[in-house]
Amino acid sequence: MAACSNAIKYAKAYEDFNINGVYPNFEDQSYKFYLPENYWQSKVKGYLSQDKHKKRDKANNVQDSDFDYLKQLFKVSNCSICGCKFTFDNKPTLDRIDNSKGHSKDNILPCCLCLPTNLTDIDVYHLIRKWITGALSNVIHRVNRSGIDFIKRLWYDKDNKKVTVLTTDHRITHVVGVDFNSLYPSVMSSEPHKFIKYTGGKMYMCGSYTGKIMGDTDHSKQTILRIINSNKRFTQEGRLFIAEVKGHIQEDYLNDFINFPPILRNYEFTTDERTIGSYMYSHMKDNTIKTDQKQRKLTNLSSTM
Repeated sequence: MAACSNAIKYAKAYEDFNINGVYPNFEDQSYKFYLPENYWQSKVKGYLSQDKHKKRDKANNVQDSDFDYLKQLFKVSNCSICGCKFTFDNKPTLDRIDNSKGHSKDNILPCCLCLPTNLTDIDVYHLIRKWITGALSNVIHRVNRSGIDFIKRLWYDKDNKKVTVLTTDHRITHVVGVDFNSLYPSVMSSEPHKFIKYTGGKMYMCGSYTGKIMGDTDHSKQTILRIINSNKRFTQEGRLFIAEVKGHIQEDYLNDFINFPPILRNYEFTTDERTIGSYMYSHMKDNTIKTDQKQRKLTNLSSTM
């Protein structure tokens, strides 16, 4: 259902799209870009950090000493992806030809930030992209017979450090599901919904940003709290923000939240026996489903620690 809705949505959105057109269709009037040396040094550190984080080979990465080469390259080139010229409003970066390799001179092409937004900070883009997701799918794996089957719930045994399933004294009468907008927000983007308190009840993709606050000092933490707790937060003057925070439910309170943990995260895990348990691991093996691979799922967590 989600796939069909998504296809219809995009078909409507792009029915007048010209594949040979140039988007956005305006001329960049800012000054032609030239590469400042301190800017290049900052980029070198950024590329090194990216490759280190992704465990890519960085032995032959571009260096500060490649400044003259890259300065000339950016001067005579346009973006290798979209063909746009480099200006101070459309700064260049380096696109890797082989994404499994690092930022070496034989593995780079000049490009602008050809992103689906007007973001000019690659770190901000990755922060935003990291949390772009759909919603939890409402999948029911068992038969629930009205007036016959008993309601079950999870319970955490603190002493034995185990989660068990308890059968309550209450019988099922109805199965309640949430509406389509809540199940599949990714395909209903821009459709008004009363649950969305921001931007007039509509949900949009991020188009630009006004700043990035790291929260690593007392002053920056106070600035963040002022934005979050502002009385104007849900008004037209409020500031939209993405907050990357940590969360944790103490063990004594786990049973208050265990049936629907409140922390939602895009969580990357490996489908090995240690992580998913022997039952699910054997089930996947018996049904020829690939195991011991990395997967990324929107997941309910009780802690991010």
